[in-house]
Amino acid sequence: MNMIVVFEDQATKQCQESKPYAFASALEVRCLCGNLVHPIPGAWCPQCGAKVVEVRPERRTELN
Repeated sequence: MNMIVVFEDQATKQCQESKPYAFASALEVRCLCGNLVHPIPGAWCPQCGAKVVEVRPERRTELN
């Protein structure tokens, strides 16, 4: 299962999704600036100040 981490830039209040991460490697998530952050809602990056606002499973679209 892949997870998506959604970051919010505190200066602009704009959100950006991370690339999909394998659930097992979720402790190695890179922030928008490239710094490692914990992927839990409410966590923030000490380097750039971006905040984790959501962690959710990747939605896959099935083609029939």
